Amino acid sequence: MREGGKVRILSLSIKVILVLICLITITPSIIRLFPFLILADSSYIVLSGSMQPTLRPGDIVFLVKVDPSEIEVGDIVAIKTDRAIYVHRVIEKIPSEKGVLLKLKGDANEDPDRGYVKGSEVIGKMYFSFPTGYLCMRGVYTFLAITFTILLVLHQVIKICRIYDTRRRGRRGLKAILLGKGGRRMRKPSVFDTTSALLLLIIVASTSHVMASFFVSGITSYFVDVEATRVTTEAATWKVESSITCSISPNPLINLGDNITVSGRIKPARDNVVVTLKYEIDERVITRTVITDENGVYGDVFTPDCAGTWTVQASWKGDRWYYGATSRKVTFEVLEGVNG
Repeated sequence: MREGGKVRILSLSIKVILVLICLITITPSIIRLFPFLILADSSYIVLSGSMQPTLRPGDIVFLVKVDPSEIEVGDIVAIKTDRAIYVHRVIEKIPSEKGVLLKLKGDANEDPDRGYVKGSEVIGKMYFSFPTGYLCMRGVYTFLAITFTILLVLHQVIKICRIYDTRRRGRRGLKAILLGKGGRRMRKPSVFDTTSALLLLIIVASTSHVMASFFVSGITSYFVDVEATRVTTEAATWKVESSITCSISPNPLINLGDNITVSGRIKPARDNVVVTLKYEIDERVITRTVITDENGVYGDVFTPDCAGTWTVQASWKGDRWYYGATSRKVTFEVLEGVNG
């Protein structure tokens, strides 16, 4: 095969691959704008993590209108209140004189939502979801944005170099014609071609989903998180992984009646957040909470009330910018009657 034919086949293959990537990144947004294409009534973007792992921040949820009496336990429904629109799973259904009452809970929440919601507050049941939350993960977003931006820049640099080379050869051809030596007519390449357009579309499509959360104000097509009596909005840009440590002092062997100090730190440092400490012995669990200081450091003085092998584990739920984390379990022994 001639060299020119190989180049054309390679160019066509690259364009086909870029078209497929465009379809993958653009299709979810198109269907979100026109949910009737998949027989849905409305669509929303999830902004919080209360339904993880079923729904991640950034996922697109499609709803269908449904009669409240047809809702079953286990269904995921969207609720509209005076404060927000949110999506949680039905864990209890109670018929009443005023209609159906539903008890809801986020899959990632430890406790169910406070109170019951009326069937009239249900705006739809989840029909389908697009797992586009991966576009809001920092690593994926950074990879897509940087990779395709670099490819676009490199492609444009190559095009500019070709244009410069073509113009230089064109001047030589013109000189040859003027001298009567003939000359070959050169085709002028364009700066912005199909490949450039496809790369630009991929960059816009892969980043627009992330940037959407910056324009949430006044837009009702986004879910927020509802847990207990508190409403929080967690941006769908991305969250950063965190870690938490847990250690004991002065040593892991104490006598009954003595205190033991449990301390640790959240990284990156988070000020004034709640850390939950879970003390366990046999089947018994004691839960205590402490607050971190400006350096993310926490501490708790604990007095065991019985002898035996204890464990303690620290955790925090995370916030708008960071995922929560759980420490390893630390073991300590409490001896009975040593000082007797």
